[in-house]
This record gives sequence, C-alpha cells and structure tokens, in this order.
Amino acid sequence: MSSQCLKRAVREFFKEHKLIDPANLGERTKRLAEEVSKRLMAKGRPSEEASRAAKAAVSAFLPKSEDKDEHKTPYLLFLGETEIERFAAEVEKHWDAFSAKVEVVAADTTAAPTTARRGRGRAAAQAEGSAVPDGFKKAVEKLLDGGKAADLALFGRMLADLPENNVNAACQVAHALSTNKIHAMEMDYFTAVDDLKPGDTAGADMIGTVGFNSACFYRYANLDVGQLTKNLQGDAELTKKAAEAFLTADAVLPLFDHHDAWADATNATTARRIGSGNVGHAMRIASKSGSTVVSCAGFCAAQSERCGNLRERAGGIESHSLRLEPRQRAFERGPSSL
Repeated sequence: MSSQCLKRAVREFFKEHKLIDPANLGERTKRLAEEVSKRLMAKGRPSEEASRAAKAAVSAFLPKSEDKDEHKTPYLLFLGETEIERFAAEVEKHWDAFSAKVEVVAADTTAAPTTARRGRGRAAAQAEGSAVPDGFKKAVEKLLDGGKAADLALFGRMLADLPENNVNAACQVAHALSTNKIHAMEMDYFTAVDDLKPGDTAGADMIGTVGFNSACFYRYANLDVGQLTKNLQGDAELTKKAAEAFLTADAVLPLFDHHDAWADATNATTARRIGSGNVGHAMRIASKSGSTVVSCAGFCAAQSERCGNLRERAGGIESHSLRLEPRQRAFERGPSSL
C-alpha cells in the first residue's frame, strides 16, 4: 500500500471522527477558484461576478492556471482552511479590480493558426496582468503560513511557484510492506446478471476478473514533535491534539479495499510506539538484514527484541505496545512521550 494512500486515509479519519476542529484542517485541491467563488457568494456577492473575481485572483496568484470553466490550478494545492478564508478576504479587498470585465482584443484571424493562438494568449495575459492590483501577490505570499492546519503541518506541502511557502513535513510515512512472500496473485472471477432480461435469455451480462492477494502488512511512520510544533506556530495545545489524533488514526483506522465485494475491513492487531527524544532522529524498526519474514508472530517477536536493544543503547527511549481491539476501535495507550 502506498504511503500517499495511508496519509489520505489518516486525513479522512480526522474528519470522519472529528478528531481535529475543521478550522485546523486543510484541503488539497486544484479547484481553488471554485471554492473562493463559493465563499464570496456566501458573503452576498453576485454569482457571475464572484466567479470572475475568483478566477482572476487565482490566475494572478498562479498564472499557469487553466482558463476553462473549472479554472483548475496547474497542480494540487494543499491549503489550510484559514489560508483559503484569508485568500477569499484578500480577493474581496480588491473586489473592484478582480470583478471588473476585461475586454480582450481578438487576435488577427487572417494569420496562421499558430500565430493566432499566440496572439490570443498574449492578449489574455495582458488582460489578466492589467487587472492585478498592487500588493496582491505579496499579500498572498504572506498569508500562506500553513494556517495552523494540523494535517498540513503533519504531512507538509510543496508549492513549485512559491518555494518560500513550502512546509516541511513533521511526519514521514512509509509504504506498507507485506511480511510474507506472495507466491502468486489470486484472481476474483465475477459475473452479474440483468434482473429484467427476458426469461428465455441465458448468460451473464457482465464478466470480469480482478487480481488480489492476502498479506500481513508492516506499516511504519515517524513523527517529529518539534517540527510539528514549529509548523503549528508554537501552539502547544494544538500540537498535542494533532499528535494524539495522528497516533489514534494511524493505529486504528481500517483500510478498506473492495470492502463491498470482499468484506475487507482489516484493523491492525499490534502496534509498537517508540519515543526517541534523546536520540534526535527517527528510527525504523524494520529488519535491515533483508531476511524473509516467515510469520507475523515471528516478526513481532524479532522487532520486540530489537526495540529492547535500541532502548538500552540510546538510553531514555520509551517503548510500549498497543493492544488493539478492532470491533470497538479502542486501544490501550501506554504513557505518552509527548
């Protein structure tokens, strides 16, 4: 399972179980203009003008945004709720400039098609550029401070056009690896029949196959509480809440895959948490020898021994296991190192 899949599952778990206040969460989207337009309309702005202003503002912020109906940004933006709200407020501050209709001079239609397209592109760029009010771009760069969004602070972000507004992730998540050898992919052969077809008609109306396998997965993640505190602008209470929410979600979230077809709702059964505050770096307890793990029980026993050795070597390392009860989604937590 990919780390991106696991991180999104954690973020969705935050929302579903209300572990973090929505004001302290973020959204990853290409549809910033659409979201800003909705917020402007919620403040009483006319629909057409709100849409025009939002698109103009996003184009001023990221000039490569597509000038189409959805007006998507060139790449996914991970923005905190507070950042999006501030952006909408900044657009409203410059409402007259962004909402005004801009006349675009048509390109010479007698020219060659390529030249005509270039002409239209230059005209559109000049029209957009003329509508950007002074100070807007600097104001946007200033408001992109992470917005104290817990999920953004945990997993970080990269803005290709504004590297100074990147956020270093406080948490790294590894791909989930199977602890047993997969000898061959199994095949799920499925069929479906049309309930309303004539009674004298035989055969299936849909036939297909899906490959799958069954494995015991080892998942690993680390959390830098110091970086998390920095990303959340020194808010100790929010840092504690974000760390606890992540540990809860990472330990007990069920990973669904084709759950309607295969009743797959598997929870983790054992988790081990290591606090390495005195070491100063993350420690992954997966085997470095590359030897094959023949059983989940043997794997857990081997890692338990390694944890003990690490604790003795590093000094002050806190290690404890979590016994998970999937049905109640509850777990016994040992003393926290936060």
